[in-house]
Parts: sequence; C-alpha cells; structure tokens
Amino acid sequence: VHFHSVTSTNEICLEKLEEKKYSSVLISSNLQTNGRGRNQNKWHSEEGNIYFSFGFIKDDLSEKIPLKTAVVVSDAIQDFFDIDIQLKWPNDLVYKNKKIGGILVESVNSDGKFFVVIGVGINLRLDALEPHWGDLNLTINEKERLKFIKFVFKRLSKINEGNFLSDWRERWEKKCFHMNQEILILPDEKKAVFLCIDTSGRMIVQLDGEKRAFSSSEVKIRNAY
Repeated sequence: VHFHSVTSTNEICLEKLEEKKYSSVLISSNLQTNGRGRNQNKWHSEEGNIYFSFGFIKDDLSEKIPLKTAVVVSDAIQDFFDIDIQLKWPNDLVYKNKKIGGILVESVNSDGKFFVVIGVGINLRLDALEPHWGDLNLTINEKERLKFIKFVFKRLSKINEGNFLSDWRERWEKKCFHMNQEILILPDEKKAVFLCIDTSGRMIVQLDGEKRAFSSSEVKIRNAY
C-alpha cells in the first residue's frame, strides 16, 4: 500500500500485521512525519526520498536480517541506479563517506510468533542537518520511486527462504567501508579495530589485545564516517 504521508511506514506496517489479516505487508510513503531510526533516533524524512517497510510473520528472530537487508538494498541501488554503495555496521547505507540510508528492523512477539518489520529509508536528495548525512543526488518522480521499491521488494521478499543469500557475510564484508579500521565503541568509548562479522551478524573487533564479539543490541560504533 502506498501513501502520500504517514507517521512512520514501520508503524503502519506493524499495525497491519497485528490485525492478523495478512501474512506479509508492504507499506511505502512519499514522506514520514515521525520517521524512526535505530536507538530511538528520529529519521529525517523529507518528501521525495524513498521510505518503505516490509512486514511478515516469523517463528523466530535472527540478527542476520538487518545485515542481509543491507546487502539486498545496496545491491538494488547498484543495479537500478548504477551507484556503488558501501555499508557501515550493522546496516547503514554509505555513499561518498556519508550516510545516505538506513535500515530499522523491529519485532513484536504475539502468541509465540514474531511480527517482523523491516524499514528502509534512502535519501535521494536531502538538505543535510548533520555533517555525516548525505544523499544520492538524484531527483526522480513518484512513479520511478515506486518502481525502485518494487524492484527491491522482489528480492527482499525471499529473505525468509533458508538458502537466500547464503554468501551474505562475504558480500557484506566486501561492502564494509571500515574493515580493518579503527572505530570507537559506544557507550564506553573504547577504541578497537573492526575485523569482520560472525555468522550471527555480530562484529568482531580487536580490543585491548584480544578479539571480542558485540551484537548491535549491545553497542554502536563511531568514527567510521
């Protein structure tokens, strides 16, 4: 379902799933009045960019979903717009060393089932409020934006298939723009070197002379941009 304006595509998508009339839902909008990002951050959502959410019902949760989604979306941007996108752990979309998009995965447990919503925001053209924000420097009409969303959805709808994107780790690491670089781990502000990701999507870093693993629910990183 496409809207001109919504509070948040994730919010509407989750509401549709909770009605229990649909096993999967796709919501898109020209703008969001209350877009959400990771860690309770707001997502600045000007009109003319790309905002959509894909929701589905799952028996269990996987930390791989945000990273697999990042690979799918970055590949789609490359194939559709011919623009090479890099990734920042766990799921920021990066172009010319600036964040041009993000992915927010939210879930609700209902009677042993999980309502999972994958939200995607991509800045085509943006008046940046923060120095690390950027855009793809594109202006396209609503018809083309919807065409791109359908293009991504055709791939993303397979995310629950067991063999989907079996090489996701290698592909994610190849796109990571801070591999083997020093980062700052928050909230403790510890310096570490980003080494790789494991099979669960956790980052592996060199910290205080040893290898450590962290999930995205435990920490976030800075100094990558």
